[in-house]
Amino acid sequence: MKSALIAVIGFFFITSQAFAQKAVQQTEEVRTKQGHFSVGIGAGFGFAKERDGAESGIVAGGYIEPGYTIMLDPWSIGEFSLEVSSGKMDYDGPGNEAAELSLNYMALAQAGYGYSLGDNLFTIFKVGAGPASADLEFNGTDADDSSTGIALRLSAGLRMLAAQAIDFGVGIRGTYVTFDFDMPAGASVDSKLMLTELYLSARIKI
Repeated sequence: MKSALIAVIGFFFITSQAFAQKAVQQTEEVRTKQGHFSVGIGAGFGFAKERDGAESGIVAGGYIEPGYTIMLDPWSIGEFSLEVSSGKMDYDGPGNEAAELSLNYMALAQAGYGYSLGDNLFTIFKVGAGPASADLEFNGTDADDSSTGIALRLSAGLRMLAAQAIDFGVGIRGTYVTFDFDMPAGASVDSKLMLTELYLSARIKI
């Protein structure tokens, strides 16, 4: 009887040690998991407000976003990406004159941090900066040429894992962008825009 009890205790001790070792190994695998590349697409919809304009207008556009994500620990991620977007916006420009801006491109280098909210759900925050190019029609007159400016971005959103290699995102973002357009007859239009958008996205892990 005594030997049988010792054997049972020994079995449970060895088994518990094996499970503990396996759990530590899995945790370390997650903790040290290599990052992965991804390609995302998305769209943004919202409002555009010129610093000197009286009324906000509408902004809409789409983007593609290649990136790299790495597990910082079992509950958080770090992310680096390049978002390239284009779109259109209507707003009241200086003097409350009608303005229509066509965004040729906006190329934002972004860095983000995400934290797990539970199974297959992360919240993620990003900051970004980069160049932008646009054409302007102001009060019915086209600018002489495209203008290149600087854009700054803050965003916050949720990312939901739909499959092993696919996830979807939704969130809000604010972008500040400046342009200086040369107009006919030597005039100029200095545009300082604040874009507030809801974004939707989908990513495929590579």
